[in-house]
Amino acid sequence: MTEQAGAEGETRSSSPTHRRFLLEAAAVSLLALVMVFLLYGGSWLSGKSIFRGAVQEQYYLMGQYAFDRQIERDLAEGFFPLWNPYNALGTPLLGNMLSGVFYPLKFIVYASDNLFTRDLTIVIRLLLAALFTHFLARRLCLSLAPSLLASQVFAFTGYMKMFVNENYLNADVLLPGLMLFTLRLAQRRKALDFAVLAALVFAVINNGHPEAAFYTLLFPAFTAFFCIRKKGVLSAPMLFSLAFASGFLICLPMILPFLEYWFRGYHFHVPGAGFFHYSARRWISLASPWFFGRAPAGAAFLDPPSITWAAEASGVPPYNSTNLPWLAPAFGMVPLFLALVGASKIRRLSRIEIGMIAFSLFFGGVMFGLPLFRLIGYLPVFNLSGNFKHPHPGLALCAAILAGRGLSFITGGKANATLVSNVLMVFLSAIFIMVIFHEPLPGGPRFLNAYSVSMFLVTLALGAFLTWFAMNRVQGRERKLLAMSASAAALAGSMFCLAADSYQQPPRDPDYESRLEAGGALDWLERNPVLDRVYISQDISPPNVNILYSIADLRVMDGVNDRRLVRAINAINGHGRAEAGDYWYRETGYLQPAPDRLGHRLLELFNVSYALMDGPLPYNRSISSLLANSEILSPGPGHVGPARLPVLEGTAPSLLQHPPSRIDWTPAAGEESGEEEDYFLRLGPAAMAPAAPLEEDGAWLMAFSDGMIYARHIHPGFHPGDKGPLTVETVLAVGTEGKTGLTLSSLPASSPAYDQVGWADFRLEPGRSIGSAPWEELVRGETWLYRDPKAMPRAFPVGEAIILSESDALAELVSGMTDPRKRVILSLGDEQSEGNVYSSGGEGPPGVVESIEHGSNRVTVEADMWRPGWLVLSDLCYPGWKARLKGAEKRVARAYFLLRAVTLKEGKQKVEFSYEPWSFRMGLWAAIAGLVSLAFFIGAGPARRALFEKPVSPT
Repeated sequence: MTEQAGAEGETRSSSPTHRRFLLEAAAVSLLALVMVFLLYGGSWLSGKSIFRGAVQEQYYLMGQYAFDRQIERDLAEGFFPLWNPYNALGTPLLGNMLSGVFYPLKFIVYASDNLFTRDLTIVIRLLLAALFTHFLARRLCLSLAPSLLASQVFAFTGYMKMFVNENYLNADVLLPGLMLFTLRLAQRRKALDFAVLAALVFAVINNGHPEAAFYTLLFPAFTAFFCIRKKGVLSAPMLFSLAFASGFLICLPMILPFLEYWFRGYHFHVPGAGFFHYSARRWISLASPWFFGRAPAGAAFLDPPSITWAAEASGVPPYNSTNLPWLAPAFGMVPLFLALVGASKIRRLSRIEIGMIAFSLFFGGVMFGLPLFRLIGYLPVFNLSGNFKHPHPGLALCAAILAGRGLSFITGGKANATLVSNVLMVFLSAIFIMVIFHEPLPGGPRFLNAYSVSMFLVTLALGAFLTWFAMNRVQGRERKLLAMSASAAALAGSMFCLAADSYQQPPRDPDYESRLEAGGALDWLERNPVLDRVYISQDISPPNVNILYSIADLRVMDGVNDRRLVRAINAINGHGRAEAGDYWYRETGYLQPAPDRLGHRLLELFNVSYALMDGPLPYNRSISSLLANSEILSPGPGHVGPARLPVLEGTAPSLLQHPPSRIDWTPAAGEESGEEEDYFLRLGPAAMAPAAPLEEDGAWLMAFSDGMIYARHIHPGFHPGDKGPLTVETVLAVGTEGKTGLTLSSLPASSPAYDQVGWADFRLEPGRSIGSAPWEELVRGETWLYRDPKAMPRAFPVGEAIILSESDALAELVSGMTDPRKRVILSLGDEQSEGNVYSSGGEGPPGVVESIEHGSNRVTVEADMWRPGWLVLSDLCYPGWKARLKGAEKRVARAYFLLRAVTLKEGKQKVEFSYEPWSFRMGLWAAIAGLVSLAFFIGAGPARRALFEKPVSPT
């Protein structure tokens, strides 16, 4: 195949024979598998997996894992996976795009869900990325070696490795395939190309993440509309639009429920998210972020984000306020050098490649927050998107193709030695300049490390070799051998950079399941199966992991949340919209009641009967507050900080104070009222269990405030009882004129070896006492289980109702003026008057719920009603839920602002709730009709020949 690029239009390429196609596919796959083994072989050989090796956003990873398990259960029972009953008050599952129910590769996992099949799907995704990129490069007239180079550069760019186990890649790996078949369809107009392009659109939209789908489709759409010359009636934009419409139509069973959920909910991203960007001074991380040092295990970046722009702010936000202190995923030094060589001869590039460069330059400016480029954050879709992250696969594909083009220019004699050497010197000089003028990072400049030096040397050696090759004027067989050597060296150098880059990202498996299963609390719940909701501490696991155990957790981790649920959770937390955005987006990463709000009356109404915590209730923020408002004296940062110490028969978050150290605490400015304030203090010395037997001579722990409060020498190695706490409780009268409120001190006896001691279950809070009421302790250990006896059951009858507007209903519930056990608050209807009270007469409840069966899409409640009343089900009232009594449909009313209720007459009755959303039914029929029409349209000979097989004039 000869290299040929038309500067005025599309490229031409001769299609390889079937045998050659298979040989090239085998070569690409073999190289990709070599890279996979280089990157992840160590994990496999040590018994670990790619899927469980978290690099970033482990919360979403576990969310997908749990969603898949529920989908498998529903499919095994013969149901469409429409509803998730295990998070919040119930949420749409199919309508939650994050579930990615219909993504084709997920059916491998549905058939057999284990770590092998999950790793297999990850490897298949990487192979698809490499194969599609290779044949896209061939379509753009690159020869074999440059196409192989491009395939590996895209498939193993930093973004792919950073999110290797993420649902983003479900869409991102298909980007070169979309580009390839967009070009094929525009050039050949074959029905098969049309069908494949529509299928790829279907897969991309069902990937499990809307932003990844949007950006993946945006690049080929831009190519079709602006980079391919139009020919005849069915131009490239028209053909792409028809293929997109066909794929979109088949996706309607998911899209319509998603849109219904979207318009009823709040997006996870706070307003202004479209302005978030990388610092322009950190562009050098595109060569590699690890010039700045090695990342901590499980982290993709060196320091956490700190976003300060207020959610209600207007106008263009200040640059630094939305500057993410992360580092952009790398393309690799050698690939970036070759891409710069390719871009330097822009007149020899095709129209498609120039379009790629234009797309990349624009969205590169968006990613790095350059002036004017940032204004895209005002446009619909872009205003809520992670524009700093999701355009990266498009930039990576452009870099990969240009790297292949740069190699082809060098080996084909179109780039002379002067050009190659100049690009090399400018590129390396720019990196050296960043060594001096880079943006300061935690820990100071760390450019000169083993990794960065090796990258410099490899790039410099390859650049010198390619410069020498460009200078060499030999011809014939010797020239071919040198060209093969240059190609092999470029491919090896690129693979070295990509593999070495990954070793700077050590994986980490948080293993949330083990944390949940520790301590016996989960065993208790499984031995006593209940339908009641459980609040699980964020320190134990993120939301959605509970789905694995069929446990209902009020917390939820979705991209969209029902707006009534959000308002209710905000009311529980006492947050306004701006505070709520900070809390459930920036602070915790998901929607949840704050752990120190357990016991709120709305949580009791929502059937939160159990709390699974990592320490004793009430929830304790004392340690973080103490550390934030204290002066700490110690030899090093590891002497003072949070730790787990023994408490009773279990463990709990505690304050480590390794001797010698001292903590001087003064109340924060916001806590000062100008008068003395009483603080309740609870403390008790303890030693970390692993260190206790190794103690040589013990340690001293002391507490002071106006005088000595507590002093004790603990020596758990000599007195085993000392490893547990000897709790002291007292009340401190703390002044507010800069006076130190509390001093904690630790000293070694003589040797500080193994003095891992501190204060167990440390509490310092305003007030005169701390109690856990109304919670009853059930299990104590590494995790602690509590029960709230005041929590209301999942379903209950009520004999009186009042009609209120939605805002009044929520205010009434929060204020506690209405007892939900006696009166149900119904939302104002068309034929009802606000404030009307309806009563069935009599005292006490009108009946009793005898049984309840709760499934994914169905709930059955059997009630014995002694007189007419209302049956309340503490699940989300959402469109599509229907109620039937003896086969007759009953109206589902909205109760208590967001729950479900139906009216019942006297007698024993069985109410069946079922989720039958119109959006799914309509989408399913539309998809079936679309598939039949598409098959007929493509299969019909005259239509196929007229529309797809019409001759196309060459470019």
